Amino acid sequence: MNNFFVYHNEAGMKCTIKDIGLLRGVTNNSIAGSKDGTAWVISGVGTGAEAKSFFLSSFFIIAEEKPNSWPYPDFQHAIVGREGSGLILPKPIEITHESWLPDLQKETNNFYGFRKILGTKAIYGLLDIIKPYASSLTVPSTR
Repeated sequence: MNNFFVYHNEAGMKCTIKDIGLLRGVTNNSIAGSKDGTAWVISGVGTGAEAKSFFLSSFFIIAEEKPNSWPYPDFQHAIVGREGSGLILPKPIEITHESWLPDLQKETNNFYGFRKILGTKAIYGLLDIIKPYASSLTVPSTR
């Protein structure tokens, strides 16, 4: 199974993933070939001189690739999650100090938009984080 990184800038979007309340990601990057992959939504919190912190906000299996990004028309594409295949975390999980985060940051061109994740350390790290939530969901995998 393919894994994809989705970045959510809370300051830029003026809301949290929980505020949006949808298993969805928006981007101007290509989403071609992402269907049935796992989306990992990482939120950046903080602006300006303040150091940013990073959180896993949601994860889901991608059910649809859409050519528009409702409710955010400034983006060209959207991915939509399959019902029952993911979760908006009730409290986002901070990942700022995870050992695999610098590699993910480099791989995603400094957390730019929507990218396929190839580094297995980040994938296994993310899978480990969601274990407590996995019992009631179709759990993403690396296969």
